Amino acid sequence: MKPLGATVLQVRVVCIVIAIAVSIMPDSVRVARADEPIAAASPPSQFQVPFELFKTWNFDKEKAEQMPAGFSSFRVGSAGAPIWVVTQDPHAQTPPNLLKQSAPCSTDCSQVLLVDALQYEYLDLIVRVRLSTALGEANGEAGVVFAAGDHQNYYAVTIDLSGKNMQVMRVQEGKATTLAHSVVTPKQVVWHLLRARRNTIMSKEYIEVFFDGTQIFSVEDKTFGPGRIGLITRGAATAEFDNLTAAPLYSQKPLSGPAAY
Repeated sequence: MKPLGATVLQVRVVCIVIAIAVSIMPDSVRVARADEPIAAASPPSQFQVPFELFKTWNFDKEKAEQMPAGFSSFRVGSAGAPIWVVTQDPHAQTPPNLLKQSAPCSTDCSQVLLVDALQYEYLDLIVRVRLSTALGEANGEAGVVFAAGDHQNYYAVTIDLSGKNMQVMRVQEGKATTLAHSVVTPKQVVWHLLRARRNTIMSKEYIEVFFDGTQIFSVEDKTFGPGRIGLITRGAATAEFDNLTAAPLYSQKPLSGPAAY
């Protein structure tokens, strides 16, 4: 058995060591005394995606026979004003309303409807589209636009009125370049599902396109940066749209550039 004096000495040494450790301990890891107020923990420093970028437009609260609020319409390649109107239709994807582009134009004409306030860099863009022809002609297209700097600079994904041909385009100063084209087999449904995603893996940027649940394209292009989203018709198309939905994707870009060696 150890002498009592030695045991007391050991206890004192331990207490001194603990006191010194506590005195030099960073404030961030110190334990508060019972009589000290406990400070609130600092939130983690991380990027927060603005909540308003998660958006769905079903047009059901818009006034019929008017252009939806918060959008701007443009026509390129032909004279006259584009006509985009909210229409009541019991057969809308989600009744009572849908959005209709009701005035076709010439073969080389495009009509673009852009969301005013929101911009996306990497996104998931979905819309329901019901295809129809103008005077029995099937020479038009309908789809979505994104990364739009304005109505003459954007990416577009379109489906023709027959529902059998799709393409991804890059439009610069109003001139379209086809990045990808494919023949597709649409489902036998009234409302088709068109989905476009802009994604990035390291330094590469991709446009991924799905139609009726099947992936059609994965195209690499990094011409445009963040921009507005919207809808488009080309040529003699009078398509109808419902449930336009947009959501941001987190970037997977590296935080710094590659090493110089």
